Amino acid sequence: MSDTEWAKAAVLDASFLDDGRLNIGHIKRLAAGLALRGAELWIPEGVVLEFAVHTWDDLRLGRRMHKRLRQAGLTDEDPLSDLDSAQIADKLLTDCADIAANVAIIGLTGESAVAGLRDQILGTGAGSVKTGVRTGAADSAWVRGALARANNEIQSVVFLSGDEGAVIKTALALGHEKSDVQIWRPSGTKGEDDMLDKFFGPAPAPPEPAEGIDVVTMLGIITTSLQHDYDTAAAHDDRHGPPLEWIEVSAVGIGRNHSWGDDDEIATMIDPEAEVEPGGQLVDIAVNDIYAAYPGGSGVMVDYTVRLLADVRVEGQNINNDGESYWDWVILRDRLLTVPYTAELHAGALIDVTQTDTAENDTASPRFDDNYDAYRWLYTEELSTWQHITVHPLNDDADLPMTFQLHGPYGRVETAELYPPDLTGDWTLEFESSGASISATYDHTARVALGRHDSYDAFPPTSLHSSLRRASGSWSQPYTGLAAVWAYLFSPAEAD
Repeated sequence: MSDTEWAKAAVLDASFLDDGRLNIGHIKRLAAGLALRGAELWIPEGVVLEFAVHTWDDLRLGRRMHKRLRQAGLTDEDPLSDLDSAQIADKLLTDCADIAANVAIIGLTGESAVAGLRDQILGTGAGSVKTGVRTGAADSAWVRGALARANNEIQSVVFLSGDEGAVIKTALALGHEKSDVQIWRPSGTKGEDDMLDKFFGPAPAPPEPAEGIDVVTMLGIITTSLQHDYDTAAAHDDRHGPPLEWIEVSAVGIGRNHSWGDDDEIATMIDPEAEVEPGGQLVDIAVNDIYAAYPGGSGVMVDYTVRLLADVRVEGQNINNDGESYWDWVILRDRLLTVPYTAELHAGALIDVTQTDTAENDTASPRFDDNYDAYRWLYTEELSTWQHITVHPLNDDADLPMTFQLHGPYGRVETAELYPPDLTGDWTLEFESSGASISATYDHTARVALGRHDSYDAFPPTSLHSSLRRASGSWSQPYTGLAAVWAYLFSPAEAD
């Protein structure tokens, strides 16, 4: 396929979404990305019926949980919706069709249904036998229906599916070559723009806003807004309950790099889901794009990323030794969340703030092979990457200085110095003005002997810790210190 022969439509399979469950927000993002490229999103009716069945299962489970809570006196709210699976299917068909103008429902036709049933019985196309049961009619039917809508021009569509085999077998049964089948496999939301560009071409650049505004000014507006929300929540915190929520994170992944115990706990859960605990700390902000909100250049939109230091609660079902289900949970401590947002700037303030993707969830306590690697990471991957904060070395080593200054966008300067100036042992990087310090500690217990003459590290031995001059104690991660430095540099110089 040449560079100009882009696909015209994406066909959504239930297996493309998490656990085959409908996620309206995810579909809206896909539809928006396709619309920018002049393409459509097709959702087969059979796929919506699969969504309905999963939703009905979740609803029945929710009713049972609600009943138990009511019996325990923990809720007196009205019970959950009593819709049956057919009513849910009707509602989802309507909801999906109304998502966007470029979303279309592919109705299930008698021809594709009969052909799918034939495949299942005869074992042709997507038909197969799983644990003694013939299956595949639904997959065969929706693939056939999509190709019929595309006038059998298979290169004009892309199949969004986690069941590549069923799609290819049905296409082969219809006389197509395997090489002509385009599959977009589920790989998380992070790389969706790349996949959209690959199959549907690059999106046109958004128009420049008629009202000129630079990144530094926009960073100041976002920072001021978030700091105000945080201060307001802190002022109303009576410390007799959980902290108030000051920033909304509507979707967060379970993430990676958990502790061994947490991994074991999550692995036993059925359909685990993550939720951010209240009381997160702002680490830093980056502006990704500023563009016009409306045709003709009117209005200003901003896409930006917020990094938060927070705890994440993961909940899911578990099964006890008696075969009974119960809710299980685990708190993932000290997580670094990277959350993308978009908002409109109106009269100098942000409105319609919306999270645009699932927040990335990684450990805030990285570990390293040695103290040198820890310092190189801290300097090159964190301090040197802040937007509109510049680093000025104060000694001969410009690549990895042990004394340097950080210059903020509003005139503030922070001086950092390494004590002792030697990376072979434990060290502390002290920040003069903000009062923060970040230390590296080598854990000798990581070394495990292998006989008389050999040994290895059971885990990376070096960790980083933060402390603040104004607070007692320390934190077993570097981001408390980094947050204090970033906040200092993004305050106006007249605040000193």
